[in-house]
Amino acid sequence: MDLPDEVGIVLALVDGIAKLVGLDNLCAGELILFSDVSGMCLNLDLGQADAAVLGWDDLLFQGDVAERMETELFMSVGPNQVGEILDPLGNNLMGA
Repeated sequence: MDLPDEVGIVLALVDGIAKLVGLDNLCAGELILFSDVSGMCLNLDLGQADAAVLGWDDLLFQGDVAERMETELFMSVGPNQVGEILDPLGNNLMGA
């Protein structure tokens, strides 16, 4: 299967870490978008990469598509977040 540089495939998933192939231009710390969940590249090896799944890994399966977001993980913080409860991705957990 020949994919563009910006799209890869989940080769395996073990304990919340996805092994990816096909993302030749991926950088460490870069965000990855799977079908229903996000991830962050942790490790780059020749021909494959490891990514931490940032959410429910039950939604991810071998053979799923992984897409580069071409941005690093970041969270902006300002006065409107004071007193709020946020998850590691900056999503408000208080429902507002």
